[in-house]
This record gives sequence, C-alpha cells and structure tokens, in this order.
Amino acid sequence: MNTFTTHEKQAHAQEEIIFNEAMDWLFYLNKADPEAPDPHPDLAARNAALFKWLKTSPIHLRIFWEELDMEQRIRGLDPAVVADIRHLIDSQSASRLHAGLSKWLSLRKWLTPVSAIGASSVVLIWIASYFLNKPEIYSTRGKSQKLTLRDGSIVDLNINSQMAVVYSRDIRGVRLLRGEAFFEVSHDLHRPFTVSSEEASVIAVGTQFDVRKSAHALEVAVISGSVQARALSVGSESAQSSLLLTDGEVAEIASGTVIKKNGLNAKDIVSWRNNHLEFHRVRLADVAAEFNRYNVSQIRVEGATAQETLVTGTFKMDGNQAVIDIAQDRNLSVTREGDNWIIQ
Repeated sequence: MNTFTTHEKQAHAQEEIIFNEAMDWLFYLNKADPEAPDPHPDLAARNAALFKWLKTSPIHLRIFWEELDMEQRIRGLDPAVVADIRHLIDSQSASRLHAGLSKWLSLRKWLTPVSAIGASSVVLIWIASYFLNKPEIYSTRGKSQKLTLRDGSIVDLNINSQMAVVYSRDIRGVRLLRGEAFFEVSHDLHRPFTVSSEEASVIAVGTQFDVRKSAHALEVAVISGSVQARALSVGSESAQSSLLLTDGEVAEIASGTVIKKNGLNAKDIVSWRNNHLEFHRVRLADVAAEFNRYNVSQIRVEGATAQETLVTGTFKMDGNQAVIDIAQDRNLSVTREGDNWIIQ
C-alpha cells in the first residue's frame, strides 16, 4: 500500500471528524431549539468547552472559522440570491448544486479546504439546507415519541434522545445528537436516507433499522432491508471502515472501525418500542445498565461473578424489580442505598 496515500486518507478522515464536530458546535451556538437539552450547564461552561476544543489544534480553528464564515455569508445574502439557492437545492442535481453554490456564494477559497477534507456535493447540500432551511429538531425526555417525517418515513425516538432533520430534493439527513431512534424509511432510490453522528454514518434507501448513540460508539441493528454502515474516522489499515448490514445483523461503529456483533439479536435491541426489554444470554451488568436508561432508581452491579451472570428473558422496562428478582434468584447479594440498589 502506498504510504503517502494511506497517510493522506487518514488526514482527510480526521479532518472530516473535525468538520462534523464544528457543525455540532454551530448547532448549539445557534440554539435552533431553545427548549432542547444542552450538553453544557451554562453559557460560561459552553464557552470554556468551545475554546478548549478550538485550541486542540490549528485545524480545529481553521475548519470552525470556515464553517462560521460560510454561515454568515449565507445569512447575509440578498433575498433574491437566497431564493435562487433554494431553487437549486429543490430542483438541481448534486453536481449542479456544487456549481451553483460556487457561483452564487463566491466561496472558492472556502470550497478548496472543504474539498481537501473530502466533503462531497452531498455535504454541501447538507450545509446549505442546514443554514437556509432551519433543521427540524426533535427531543424527548421521559418518554418516547413516534414521528412521521415529510417523506413518509416513520421514526420512533427513544426516551432522552434528540435528532436534527434536514431534507432537500437530493438528500434526507438525520443527525442523531443523543440517544436512540428506530427508523422505518420510505423507499426512494434517488434520495438516500442518512443517519449520522460525529464519527459514523448509516445510509439506507428503504428499510427498518435502529441506531443508538453512546459516548464513544454508534450501534446499528437492522430489522429488514439493508444499510451501509460507515466509520468516518480511520482505524488501523486492516480495520473494516464500511460494512453492508442486512436483516437481523447488528454492528458497532467506534474508533474508525465497523465491527459486526454476531452475538446480538436485532429484534431484542428494538424491544423497547413495545415497552419491554428482551435479553438472550446477556451479562447482568449490561442488563442493569439497560434498565438504568429508563428508570430513576439506578442499579450498580459489583464483582466479576455478579457482573458476568448471564440473563435470558423478556421484562417490563418500567421499574427495576425484575433485575432485583433475577439477582436474588441467583443468590446474589442485594442491598438498598437510598433510592438505588447494589448487587454483589
């Protein structure tokens, strides 16, 4: 393998991650939804986190400045020009939009570094749609919500989750900002449906799948049809960075790698949609962690013996008595600590 090419791809992929992180920062700074939860407790904390991120490297600062500059240019355009750009988004192909943005925005200096980080015409459409058509923000707190998007696609947004939706003629884009969502995608060969996070993207045409975002990974479970799971960052040279998933398959995208999880059942993962949790030979520590997502009272599992105890069954997700009963049936120690429980 050409060493220069490998290093070049790694550099481009790393800048693509920074590009996505900068988009997230602009989302929170714009506060498109004042009621949406913010990862930072107050303005001072947010500013401190932003400046810390900007100081990470000169590349962070450059990419953020380029995106901010483009946003200001778009917002400051003459209304007639904005109308023309909207027309391009609604009626032209991705390649024509790329040319149209170059013509109308006079952003050749901006487009050069973006092209260098591997941004395609689809990314440009996403950016233009993001700033010209405010993204639709959906958030949940204590309960899940069923939504129907403009193209007829159906989304079940799990509790304590948030997503931003941007549609144009050429792209259907969902940014999963937090939590988990189940997608039943309306079939459209000419407009792929993309669910993305900071380090991963999942592309589908017409299928049913679940996406769950954690602190360091994206988990994808396909119920029917197929999706293309792709890591945006780069792992080792031998790592799988893109994988086609079909009916019943589950994968985790983390650290630049897509890994198929052969021991997991896709239907078990989406059992939350029926207010139940299903497990097949799952560690008690993982079962407790799953219940903790849905209940105020938390369970902590300590000790290797307790943590590695395998659980199989279907349980109501409201309340954690089922986990306590399992622990007691296995002769594990169960103690109360305020409103929480400790299993040892």
